[in-house]
Amino acid sequence: MEEKIISENTPEDINSNDKNESKLRSNLPKVLICAAVTAAVVFALHFLFGIYSLNSQVKDNHNVLVYDYETQGYYGLSGGKISETQISGDISSAKEAISGNASAVLTSSGTLYLYSDNSFLTVSENVLDFLLSSKGNAIAYSTKDRKLNLFCLNENKGYEIAQNADLGYIVSPNGSCAAYTVTNAAGIKETYIFDKATLTKAFEKYIPVCISDNGEIYAYDSQNDALYYKNATETVTISEKTDEGFFVNENCDQIMFCSEEKMYISENGSESRRASSNKASLITPHGHAAATENNNTIFVGVNTLFDCLYYDGANNIFKLTPSYNEQESRYSTIRLNTFYENYYLNEDSSCVYYIDNNSRLCYSKIKESADIDIVSENVKVFFISNNEKKIAYITNDRKLYVYQNGQSNFVSENADLVQIGENNTVFYLSNNALYKFSSDTPELVAENVQSLYCKQDGMCFTCSTDELMSAVYCGNEKDGYNIISKEGELYIINN
Repeated sequence: MEEKIISENTPEDINSNDKNESKLRSNLPKVLICAAVTAAVVFALHFLFGIYSLNSQVKDNHNVLVYDYETQGYYGLSGGKISETQISGDISSAKEAISGNASAVLTSSGTLYLYSDNSFLTVSENVLDFLLSSKGNAIAYSTKDRKLNLFCLNENKGYEIAQNADLGYIVSPNGSCAAYTVTNAAGIKETYIFDKATLTKAFEKYIPVCISDNGEIYAYDSQNDALYYKNATETVTISEKTDEGFFVNENCDQIMFCSEEKMYISENGSESRRASSNKASLITPHGHAAATENNNTIFVGVNTLFDCLYYDGANNIFKLTPSYNEQESRYSTIRLNTFYENYYLNEDSSCVYYIDNNSRLCYSKIKESADIDIVSENVKVFFISNNEKKIAYITNDRKLYVYQNGQSNFVSENADLVQIGENNTVFYLSNNALYKFSSDTPELVAENVQSLYCKQDGMCFTCSTDELMSAVYCGNEKDGYNIISKEGELYIINN
């Protein structure tokens, strides 16, 4: 066991290495899978200045839709059951809330839906684009005739905010207020704040980045590369040299940005403090989504950005602590071991699992130091149960093992993909056959399986019926798995 102590140095320069997102694809001519569902998926939201967000193992509560070719529509899928209603038309855009379980779906015909509790609510027609609030209970959207609107689910009420609004509007986490820009006759952008009762002019020439529920706003001056903050009483300059692109927490009261190749954090308009001496990527905890929105802003579903890990181009990983080193003028960091692409940061950010450059599956508990424990060698992919009591992993020679209570137990040869679903049951694909494994002998579930997705309330998968089509099955261990579409495909909503 090695020990890594708190480092007084920040990571080295980052290389903007894009990560490849592993994807499950059926051979359908119309591919409808929106997100990959592999054991250790990594995707990058990459900006010109080199910051991007990395999500660890796929979270298990994405909303799932089923496209049915016979009815040419989408059903919702929850708890092993499909929704009573469906939506028609091709989906042009779909996003999930970074906190909560709601999703917004926009069809190519311009109809906007809010999907929640396995039902669809029609929000509006003739919609051009939209922005779902962090908590999923409000949607700001613009129509094709350039009207900006706000729909609040809790009130079941819509508000017309403005006409001729520019794109690039924002909405607060619970939808209590929104901000937008309009270009006046002189060609100057004006930023306004709408709080359902009043409309207030906030800035000129600045673009809104994020707004909190009490109307406090960060805004960016793209001409002068400056970042500003405004509350009810004052306007504060946060940074006069700022790259476009930001990390924002779910409450929109904390922002991280890059200035002169260094990373800084500002909270509630406070003076920015250095977080890193180099550009860095952000790694979200399991179960916490992230979404890229206007102005290259990544909204992250965490209470504080200190809950995330940060990653540099030299394969170094580190965690910021809220402890600020006045002498060094920066936040202190905890260094972890270097590793490659596959990783899992647990929900409370106390432990990270990863495959290092020697193909070893390791984990490090994040405290004041980062001790390293090795689970196994020669590992290709892995998947961890929500309670972290079970780890399923596949070796480079396609052997599947389950690690539990400090021991690795062999399960199967020729494994291609593995996930862990309800009751910590392991599901895996072997030569296109789907098996489940609890503690004894693997049990065959279905053959000719092309894709699967496990949730804590059930599982869904597709089986090929001929060279072009697939049938969709869903269910749970108690009720079994039943066909819900003879010709269909899964659409997993993931930002």
